[in-house]
Amino acid sequence: MIGGRGAAAVSRPVRLVAEAAANGRTATADATVNLKVWNPPKPQADIVFVLDITSSMQWAIDDLKNGIGKFGDALAKARIDYRLALVTFRDVAVSGEKVEVAEFRPGEVFTGDEAVFREKVGTFVASGGGADVPESSLEAVAEATKLPLRKSPCTTVTRCAGGGGSRRSRRMAARAIGCGCSSSASITPAQ
Repeated sequence: MIGGRGAAAVSRPVRLVAEAAANGRTATADATVNLKVWNPPKPQADIVFVLDITSSMQWAIDDLKNGIGKFGDALAKARIDYRLALVTFRDVAVSGEKVEVAEFRPGEVFTGDEAVFREKVGTFVASGGGADVPESSLEAVAEATKLPLRKSPCTTVTRCAGGGGSRRSRRMAARAIGCGCSSSASITPAQ
């Protein structure tokens, strides 16, 4: 038996041949056996990007949009069954600015298609903020934890924001993980 439990099994007859030699004599035996191979289930990951979309953060929006394809390719290559979600935020105290959960289709806050995710990120334009009040990143992370996560061992909420420092240092941090993000936290849902 090769593979793991819970995955679809494929059974194939295989002819095994064994050969041994001793004292100048060779013995050969063969038999047909049924070999069952399982394709192990893919590990699941729900990944939530929490994105600051205030006026100084267009670089983060662009980096996330431009880097998500590479990120999705890496997840697919690693055979990970992933879903992506996006929560956006602006300033805490500015009227009309609020935390929003993006929908990829009506009622669907997760997508497994990085092209659909890229398209949604591309609809955001950095604006607002700049009133020297804190951004509502904590509220956005709290909103991200309310999303309908799968009961899987890996859920990551990633905050995409400058978090201070120079523009160059933020870009270096963004490039380090390839998708415009500078900090992250992992959350494991209750089993």
